[in-house]
Order: sequence, then C-alpha cells, then structure tokens
Amino acid sequence: DLLVDGRSGNSRGGKGIGSTKFTEFWEACRQVLLPNAATEERRQDDILYASGATSISDLKNQATAILQDRVNSGDFDVLPPIPDESWIRLQFVPNVSTNALAEKFTGLLDVKRCVQSRSLRKEHQDQHFVNAMTRYYLEWIIELRKVYPGVEFFGQDDKAKIPVGDKVPIATGVRPGKLKGFTTTGGKNPNSAMDHDFHNSNLIASVELRCNIPNEISGSFYVGDEETGFGQIFVTLKDATFEPSNIFGHCASLVATIRKTGLNPTVLVLQTDGGPDHSLKRVAVQLALIGMFKELDLDHLVVLRGAPNGSARNKIERPMSLFNVGLAHASTKRGQMPEWAEGRVANCNSMQAVRDVAKQVDEEREKALKEVRKLEEKLTVAEAASASAGTEDPSVAQNTTMTAAQAAATAVPATNLVAALSTATGSVDVVANPQLSTTVLKARRDKAAEIASRSLKEEWKLSMNKPKDALAERFSRLKAGKHNVTVNPIPPDSASKELHSRLMEIDSKYTSDVNKKSHLEQVPDLMSWMDDHCVFTPYSLSVQKCPDNDCCGEIRTPEEHRQLAMQRQPTPKLDNARAGHFLSRNAALEKLLDAKDDSALTDLSDMPSHSQEKKDAKRKLHANRDNLINSE
Repeated sequence: DLLVDGRSGNSRGGKGIGSTKFTEFWEACRQVLLPNAATEERRQDDILYASGATSISDLKNQATAILQDRVNSGDFDVLPPIPDESWIRLQFVPNVSTNALAEKFTGLLDVKRCVQSRSLRKEHQDQHFVNAMTRYYLEWIIELRKVYPGVEFFGQDDKAKIPVGDKVPIATGVRPGKLKGFTTTGGKNPNSAMDHDFHNSNLIASVELRCNIPNEISGSFYVGDEETGFGQIFVTLKDATFEPSNIFGHCASLVATIRKTGLNPTVLVLQTDGGPDHSLKRVAVQLALIGMFKELDLDHLVVLRGAPNGSARNKIERPMSLFNVGLAHASTKRGQMPEWAEGRVANCNSMQAVRDVAKQVDEEREKALKEVRKLEEKLTVAEAASASAGTEDPSVAQNTTMTAAQAAATAVPATNLVAALSTATGSVDVVANPQLSTTVLKARRDKAAEIASRSLKEEWKLSMNKPKDALAERFSRLKAGKHNVTVNPIPPDSASKELHSRLMEIDSKYTSDVNKKSHLEQVPDLMSWMDDHCVFTPYSLSVQKCPDNDCCGEIRTPEEHRQLAMQRQPTPKLDNARAGHFLSRNAALEKLLDAKDDSALTDLSDMPSHSQEKKDAKRKLHANRDNLINSE
C-alpha cells in the first residue's frame, strides 16, 4: 500500500495509445478550460473571454461535477478515477520549455497558464477606407518632399491623464516589466506610493510630433535614423482642471512649435485622432484650423483624422511609449495651497467640483471688491469727521441740565459712542472716542480686502507647478533619434485670440462665440470663403489658397512645384480587379484627371459607413412616415 506504480497513471488500459485511466477526467478538464464555441455566446474565432477555472482545485471540482452529472444521467456506472491536484498541475504545457522543471510536465491538456493580454483592437468598418486615404497622402508627401523642402508633416494628440495626488503621492500607473527603478541595497524600498486614491488633480501631456518624411513609403515616419532623420517630439504639460485641451489651444501650440523650430512651410499635413477636440465634424475645429492656415500663411493645409478606435495607427501614438519611460516608477503630488484654499477644496470629489468652488470664490471676490470700494468711501468721510471733532476733545462730556437719554443722544455721534453713565445727582457722563468709527471701518475693509485678494484658480495652478516642473525635467532628458524631447510652455491666451482675429479678417461679423453649425448663418462671408477654399470629408480636410492675391495673398510655393504642392488626393475607390482592395493612388489620380469635375475628391460611395448612414436615414424616413399615417 505504501508503493504505487507510477505507470498506472499513464496506462492505456486497453483504450489505445495516448489514453490513461484518467482519460474521462482530462476530457472534462478540457470542457472547463476550453468550452465549445457553440456554448459560449461571446466567443468568436479563437478568442477566450474568461478563464474556465480560477485555480487547480477549482478545475478539479468543476471536472468532477461534470463526471458526476454523467454518472447521474447513466453514461457511467461509477465515477471515473479522479487524480490528485499535484498530478493535474503537471498535465499543463510548461511556460518555459527550457527550464529544468519542464521535463516533469506531460502537456496532456495542451493548455498553459498565461497573463491576460490587452492588445485587442476594435476595428471600425471605415478603417480600411481610412488606411487607403492616409496612404494616398503619405505617398504624396514623399513625392513632394523629394523635390521641395517646404512641406512638413506633424502629428498631434494628448496622452492619457497623469494622476496627481492631493495630499499623498499617487503612482502614475506606468510600470514597464523590464524597466526597473533604482534603490540602495538594504533598508526600506523608497519607491513607494499609493496605488490609487480619490484625487482631483491630473496633468495632461499634449504631444506634438514632427514626423520624419522618408524616401520610401516603407521608411520611418517617426524620427528617422541618426544621420538623415529630422523627426522631433514636443510636449506641453497642462493642468487638466483649469487648463483643459481645446482646438484653438492645440492650433496655437502648433503655430508656436513651428515658429520656435525655425520652420516656414508652405504645405502642412497634420494627423490627429477623432476625439472631441480634433473631430473634423465640429465647426469649432474647422474654424480653428482655418485660423491656423491664415496665421502660418500656408498655401495648402491637409488635416487627416483616424477612424474610430483606430488611433493606434496614427504616427503620433509612437512617442507615447517613450513618455512611459519618463513616467515609470514615478509618483506625483501637488504643492500645498494656503489654508483657506485647502479648506475650500477639502470636500471636492471631482475636477468639476473644484471648478465650481473656484467659481464661487470668484463671485465672492467680486462682491468683496465692491464692498472694499464702499468701505473706502465711508472711511474717507469718517476720517474727515474724526479730524474735525478732534479739536474739541470730546472724550468726556458732562451735561447736568439734560436727562440721561437726551445726553446720550445728543452729546456725541452714535458712531463714536463708547458709554453713557448716569451719576447719583442725575447728571450723565458720556464717554466717546472719535476714532472708533474709522477703526471699525478699517477692520471691515481689511477683511473684505483679504477676501478680494483670493483666487482659488491661481492658487491651484501654483500648487500644480511642482509636479509639472518635476515631470518636465524628466521628459526633457528623454531622447528619440538625435533630438531630446522639447518641453514647451503653454501658449498665452493672446495666441488663441490671434487665430480668432484671422477669422475676423475673413468675416468682420465673426466672434469667438461662433462655434456651432447653427451659428454659421451669422457669418455669411466666412461660409462663402469655406465653400471656395475648403474640401471636407469625414476623415480629411484640405484648405488651399486661391489665385486671387486680394483674397489670400501671394502663393509662396515656387512655380515649378506648385502643381504638386496644391494637389488634392481623391477619396479611395474600390478596385474591381482586386476584390477587397482600393485603387492605388496613381490609378485614383488618373480617374480624377479623367473626370470633368472634382466630385472624386468627396465621393464617399465606397466608404462603408456612408452607405450605412444612407440606409439608416431611409429607415428613419420610413419610420416617420409610418408614425404620421398611424397618427392620422
């Protein structure tokens, strides 16, 4: 009984090669670990959405329950043999096949343990269409750059928010597996921080990439090689609470970056994602890009956006992993604000709550400023009255002919009254201080002035400067290609106002409040200008100067390169000769040249979502018609 023949675990038992006495149990284990696709509602292809067992013991219990059900249904007369957990563990495939321990595993279940991978991508139906359109423009950029250096390709996007602790440091959450931190040997590990916390502070890293333009489409559009590459990365750190991203800020930042690096392009291509601050469907985005076009005096501006869920294919996503190196094993905390400010935000549980409190503080400040002005006026009058009363020395006055009430009312001004004492003989001693009214007014004025000097927004920004400066220093030491990352300051408000003024040059009726489609009726001249100079598609925007110098000024691109520089790319069309593929750029351009108009620039007939939108619109029209008939 003490000795067990190990061969019994692998005995075929007359069931053929590869069989053991635990064959039924292993089959039950496979049902738990790899359920049949027909029984898994959300399973597609070879993707597993959940692990069938949480542990070896759980696997054993589930497999035993399956066998017991078969016994109860009559498939088995008795419960098949159940192996020990240690033996079950050895039926997996070893994670490291070269390990000495791997020789003990049988691999019978053909399953190995692993960590969940989060690299799945949700594919939008227009992704192939967008890929083809992007390739058209990339080939155009390469062709133009070979003969004309006045073309630039930029990418722009915001990195995920960086958490900042309010009272204690909070980890950034970036922990690359092979990138370890440093600490002294022995003692407590100083690389510690709270993993998460309820915090109201976040930083936004707005990233800009000056893309390298290779000689071939297969080359690097990132930063290029050490010798010929000219790609460069720029970043601006902003407080998410009071400095949120907006399209005019993005455009002002890009203008500042281009000028700071000494560039003066006539053709600019910008690639972004389709987020709310970059969506080409929004009128505010369109107007900001036109303002940037005018500010940089460009001849041709092209803006490309990715399909929904397809931002990973944008060139700007490449530098994001570099910033993870600077954020790895780091924790941040904002600086300490004055006691009154910390008290006001103590109960805030979101960034919006902090903004609301800041708005309340601003309202209180405005009221306090008005109060200070009123008190200053009263103080001036009181000081004049006090100066005139001081020559008669009315500090103590006696009156024996009046009653006590009369003496109290007439002896001194009420604002200077300190006390009125009645003597045994009926006389009244009135004690007065001519400086009392001014003293009270000064105290009230000083308190109001203290409230009038408060600004939670400014105090918050000062406290956020500490983590911003710390991360800026770390980012500036990162290097890609032959350039270090450049940390740029936030453009001043005047830079955004300059973009608005450029739009006012087109239409004098324009104001910064024009930011919706319904507002365009207020600016007819601007609408007319957009019709003449812009070509819109859901995933691209092209803005060009017209030949009229009075309208757009002189075209700066040299005459010999002008035709190629001003070339707009057609929308992709399906290739009938290659099922499932779009026409190449050259074939699409030939069709554009053969056409009698520019309809190929906006032809969306082969864009999947466009046909779906037409079906949805038709379905909605029919539904409205049916509802109308039913109501009658």
